[in-house]
Amino acid sequence: MKAVVLFVLAGAATAAYAQPLNRPNTDLCERSFISDAVPGQFFDRRQADDFTLGSSAQVNSIRWWGGAAPFGGIFDLANVQSFRVVIYTDGGSVPNSLATPLFDQEFAKADTNPRETGFLTFGDNAVQFEHTVNLGTPLNVPGGTRLWMTIGSRNVDPNGPGWRWSSSLQGNFVAAQQLPFDGPWTVFDPSGANYTMVFNPPADGAVCLPDGSCMIGTEQTAFTAGGIFRGPGTSCGTAACEPFAVFSQAPTQPCNPSFNSDAIPGQFAGALSADSFTLSADSTIDSVRWWGGSQFFLDFDLFNFASWTVTVYGSDSAGAPDQNNILLEETFLQSETNPVLTPYRNRQNADLYEQTVDLPQALELSGGQRYWISIGTTNFDPNADGWRWAASLDGDGVSASKDWSTGAFTVFEPAGIEYAFQLLGTSDGTPGPCSPADLAEPFGVLNFFDLAAYLALFNAGDPAADLNNDGLLNFFDVSMYLTIFNQGCP
Repeated sequence: MKAVVLFVLAGAATAAYAQPLNRPNTDLCERSFISDAVPGQFFDRRQADDFTLGSSAQVNSIRWWGGAAPFGGIFDLANVQSFRVVIYTDGGSVPNSLATPLFDQEFAKADTNPRETGFLTFGDNAVQFEHTVNLGTPLNVPGGTRLWMTIGSRNVDPNGPGWRWSSSLQGNFVAAQQLPFDGPWTVFDPSGANYTMVFNPPADGAVCLPDGSCMIGTEQTAFTAGGIFRGPGTSCGTAACEPFAVFSQAPTQPCNPSFNSDAIPGQFAGALSADSFTLSADSTIDSVRWWGGSQFFLDFDLFNFASWTVTVYGSDSAGAPDQNNILLEETFLQSETNPVLTPYRNRQNADLYEQTVDLPQALELSGGQRYWISIGTTNFDPNADGWRWAASLDGDGVSASKDWSTGAFTVFEPAGIEYAFQLLGTSDGTPGPCSPADLAEPFGVLNFFDLAAYLALFNAGDPAADLNNDGLLNFFDVSMYLTIFNQGCP
């Protein structure tokens, strides 16, 4: 199966106005600020953003994004009771909060239809949510008129965690803040945040997931799941989803932290990044997809990158990438990687790209074995911007870095960085071992037969039972096996 599935940003053009979430998290990638619905809460402030519609529109629904400003161990919306949405007219370059608002309504939390985005808020590491409210009565919003919108939370415990309104790349970078809540407005121009807001957001649609299953969501849902958005209004019943990836680690990290990865020595970073993976079944790999972007010293795009080299390794006896067992090594010119600009940016504030290559020859890999993949660039100017491989929240917590000065890989386990990539192809569907502790059939479940299989290896003096690779079989190996066993199947 040769498959090139491109990321497509759909829907924003159909909205009446759109400042969508497209810069998840950090000072460069996202600025989110605490915004209250009422005075007297712990932070006692609210935020506002200006907007101007190109033409008059009837607004039936409003969408925004944000997350908790956590403390006390609360990282979700547990302390949020409701959200208040207010639209003010302009009062001389500030929100005219002394006049009757164009719109002022408070919505119970459940009525905002909160949906996790798959991102975490930077710094706070709180769960980020998308909110959409349907207006009972359509709101007529005039075009060509500067207006201001504020969104804030009413909190269950006014002295508990607050709520942060997430920002967007779209807008004019003019915003205002009321601090304290009933105080005068302070305008930030041109250093203000563009807060997320979409009027009449497009309908949800079918999202085909890598394993062939389907869910209802948005283009953002598809991005964080590594899936394909079939378009607004589509249904799973007609989406005709088919499995397209035998392994998937989507770019779900907040603000897409990323790490340099050079394909050759002598470049600025001097290191090559690699990630481990284990397939659930024997598979045929036809294509490889990954996400990444520039280091952004000089260029925010892919200008300095001549080619990408994709390498797949077996594992050596220590579990590291085996450079004497290279199963695939192919170099692709930039045009051959089919780069697609996503609406997101990496932590260096450079554009984030999705890239997909078709392998010249299918790669056959076995289920239940640990493999490694490295992806790195050859750069036009070795001392200019390097390429950074985007990270993922998925995976086994094991990665490696090759120091080009020594030629050796260092493995990071269990605190390794997971990298965003997909292996596209077909699987024979027969499950393989789900973890190093899964030694006996039926694979995919850990039970007495796996324990018995390990003890048989141990009692026979089999080197495979030497889990800590110290050349001895003793209590420490048994303890390590039981630890892995108790972790269960991922």
